[in-house]
Amino acid sequence: MKTRKRMRFIVLVLALIFALSAVMLTACEDKPESSGGSSGGSGNSSAVDEGDICNGIEIIDMPTKLTYKTGEKFTPAGLTFNATYENGYVEEDLTAGDLDGWTPSAAFTSWGEVDVTLVFEGFETVITVTVEPKTLESMYIKTEPSVLTYSVGNTIDFGGMDVMAKYAEDDAEVNETNYTVTDADGNTYVSGETVLNTPGTIELRVTITAGQTSMSDTFAIEVINGFSVQVEDTAGDPAPTDESYTVINNANINSNLPCTGSEGKTPMYCGDLYAGSYMEFHIYSATAVENAELVLVAASTLLGDGRMNDMVLSDIFEMYVDGDLVAFEDEVILPGQPFPAAGSNANRWAMWENVSLGTIDLNAGYTVVRLLCVNTPKDANGDYRAGNFDRLDVVFPEVIENPCTGIEITTMPETEYVEGETFDPTGIVFTATYADGSTAEGLTADDITWNPKRALTTSDRTVTITHDGFDKDIAINVAFSGTVTVQAEASGSHGETESYTVLTPVQSGEGIRVNSGAKGSEGTGCVESVAQGDTLTFHVYAPQAGTYDLSVRTCSTLRRTDNTGNLSVDFAEMYSVSVGGVPMELENAVIPELDLPSGASIWFNWYDLALGSVTLEAGYNVITFECIGTATDHDGSARTPNFDCIDLVYSADEA
Repeated sequence: MKTRKRMRFIVLVLALIFALSAVMLTACEDKPESSGGSSGGSGNSSAVDEGDICNGIEIIDMPTKLTYKTGEKFTPAGLTFNATYENGYVEEDLTAGDLDGWTPSAAFTSWGEVDVTLVFEGFETVITVTVEPKTLESMYIKTEPSVLTYSVGNTIDFGGMDVMAKYAEDDAEVNETNYTVTDADGNTYVSGETVLNTPGTIELRVTITAGQTSMSDTFAIEVINGFSVQVEDTAGDPAPTDESYTVINNANINSNLPCTGSEGKTPMYCGDLYAGSYMEFHIYSATAVENAELVLVAASTLLGDGRMNDMVLSDIFEMYVDGDLVAFEDEVILPGQPFPAAGSNANRWAMWENVSLGTIDLNAGYTVVRLLCVNTPKDANGDYRAGNFDRLDVVFPEVIENPCTGIEITTMPETEYVEGETFDPTGIVFTATYADGSTAEGLTADDITWNPKRALTTSDRTVTITHDGFDKDIAINVAFSGTVTVQAEASGSHGETESYTVLTPVQSGEGIRVNSGAKGSEGTGCVESVAQGDTLTFHVYAPQAGTYDLSVRTCSTLRRTDNTGNLSVDFAEMYSVSVGGVPMELENAVIPELDLPSGASIWFNWYDLALGSVTLEAGYNVITFECIGTATDHDGSARTPNFDCIDLVYSADEA
């Protein structure tokens, strides 16, 4: 019975299909050829046929916003338009949401009348908007380029430079990339393009222009007489016969870092060296040169706590010249640096430093310098490290016909500094004596070079000035800047005067962890998932005794139900804080409810929470955060704030 009913139903359906097919066939045969269809005829259709394309846009209402500031992006909100198709059909009252896109889609970088192209169904139409400059209030160079010393023929590179600007329209400083760089003669310098041909010190001016307002800051570079051998300029097959090249075994030549200062065909570096690996520089010189200095451009990879530690290259490498072992006269130190700040243009694996390996005599033709790795120290994570290497600079000795033999300073420059400042030779006046017995009086800062040119630290005691081959040390004093920052994740090995932390997960087991992917954190990560009973202890090294204002960079992890931000947290209900074992009274220690910035994460929506004043001794001090409670998230999860770092700002001498 079921089979008969099913068969009857199938027959009826087939009959209906045949009837409809006949009707459609008749309609097609009777349709006039001039009707156009989707072939682009002039008739007006009541619908869009398959294959029809848009060939016109009529804007009914322009976008609401037609005036922008630089740094803003175009938005088509408020736009309405009609679209015409090839078959004559007009689709009416379309809105911004119907667009396929527009260009430019990135933020506006220049001001004036700017054309914006709207795209719908493959058809483009252009509207014009006005872009106004933001109001520039201040600017400064926060971090100078990673490389400040070049050989003649090098291409200048501004990699690692951070230029900060404050605009009235923005709440905070921005890391500006739209700037120009010029010298005293008005010549423009372009990163990666401008070749440095003249030896000497060049002061460069970085300028930001917004409308009629321009502001500048300066930094200096040194161009030395010589040439460079890039690590990526390998021998090839066949090897060159009249130009320098490298031979590198059991190591990697990489391109995944910004190799500042490298003018090679493809800026690259050499890394991953271990005991037995070597770099060989086949240095070609058309003539013999005595006392050429070898300067290795390298970066420490010895991970420490929030920084790269110094590396003793003379313990890691042996140097051979034409097969003969050459003993280093002194320890060769590759300085480490603190990690670049979050959002910086610098890369912590490519913080290049110039390291002198000493002087050698170059042959007419090839001289082969081999750096053989004989020892690889371990970093804070237990990984073997030997450094990253960008190039070898070969510096010709300066030929001075009548060298300086003595300097008498008659007017001293500024000698008192605060860490982070750079030496300023302005004001120096001196008399120089030369080899032939002559003297020159009234010489100034224009007649010297000096070292170091980097930001000064409290360990700097002298600055060396140089005039016509003669060096003279000037005693300086570098005072503590007044701020101590300790990263929450700074556990493990540390220097004698470096702050560090101890994580004690009493209850949470592996709950406390370093998160290397913590967006927006100042260091390499943060501490999260703290549970009641856990402690996070900061061992703070204070260069100076006194009163400090303590704040913690923290994050509420109580999510809004729509994940658009974090709910308010009373920090004092979750943590007790003690300094040297003495509890602090936490008043108004509340993380407010915070919106989530674009591109940010709920777990790393950082907030600087002031906790009050504390008294620290010179040397190590212990500040302990103990978790005493938790809060419940909207999904029932027990939550506690995450930690990024603590800041201690010096406010007064110890009474």
